[in-house]
Amino acid sequence: MSEQQQDAILRCEKRWKSWDMVNDLLKLGIKRQHQDRAAIQPVNGVKVLRALEELYASPSSEKGVAVDFVIEESVPELMADEKLLDELFGNLISNAIKYTRREGSPGFPGWGERAPCSF
Repeated sequence: MSEQQQDAILRCEKRWKSWDMVNDLLKLGIKRQHQDRAAIQPVNGVKVLRALEELYASPSSEKGVAVDFVIEESVPELMADEKLLDELFGNLISNAIKYTRREGSPGFPGWGERAPCSF
């Protein structure tokens, strides 16, 4: 197997592990609520992401990490538990800031070619 093929496999494995982490975070959030099921209802994704943008503006600038939120108003309404969704994205953003070198810029693309959200 070539080095390029090995690198591609490693990237795929890392992505798979990150999805496992997201799933684990969702399960943890459900357990924290002491409920068998999350309160699934329509959630305004733009509202959740804008609140997180404001929350993490100061910590990112204090560390010298450039976090540039791009949130299109076309983010669809999501069927989710708003508290868990907030906790999930908050954890991802917090870790991105924490593990990005000073003067760096973390990246987390949204979905699709024209991602409705990314930072």
